[in-house]
Amino acid sequence: SQERSSGYIEAERRIEHAFQNEETELSLSLLFLTEIPESIAKLQNLQSLYLQNNQLANLPDSLGNLQNPQSLYLQNNCFDVAEELYQRPPSEVIAYLLDLQRGE
Repeated sequence: SQERSSGYIEAERRIEHAFQNEETELSLSLLFLTEIPESIAKLQNLQSLYLQNNQLANLPDSLGNLQNPQSLYLQNNCFDVAEELYQRPPSEVIAYLLDLQRGE
């Protein structure tokens, strides 16, 4: 687990804020994250998730439980995939990346 950077702490703060306010949109872009806080699992109703311009190479499994993801922005991270993947529906992108992580 990474040293809790200021970006990670800010990400946790934004997740908690979104949870308290039942928000359906969350931006964690430009926080230099190498991982997403597990607390994002609480946000089952997220529809838009902005994660671009970080240093992410994987996603938490809990993102596979999102009820109705409408938009997912992952550009400019460290995922080893073709950019075209990001044009696909968010639930497909999440499923693909999670499978990749599990080595499936």
